[in-house]
Amino acid sequence: MLSWQHHVRSANGNALSLENRQAAYVTLGLISAMIRTFMVGNLLIGLFLGTASTIAFAILGLPFFYFIGFISGFLSLVPYLGVVLAMAPPFFVSVGHISSGDAVVIVMIV
Repeated sequence: MLSWQHHVRSANGNALSLENRQAAYVTLGLISAMIRTFMVGNLLIGLFLGTASTIAFAILGLPFFYFIGFISGFLSLVPYLGVVLAMAPPFFVSVGHISSGDAVVIVMIV
């Protein structure tokens, strides 16, 4: 809908009468703008969470913290399972490298 806005507009516009066509065009434009804003907002939240996780994992001395932090940050955006998925990469990377107390800290960070 974001990249095929003209196609969606022409396909849906032909099915409507002339008096309803303009209202449909305005509504489709508003929906596209709302989806675009949602996607940009999620990208910014993912970048923020990834940066915060990367800094926290660097302080803990986690190996490959620069990859794991951003992967964990963006996985936390997945609905319903995001928190569990975000905990998996840092936890598995930390096995054998940090103490059990730091593993609890990693779970609390995510």
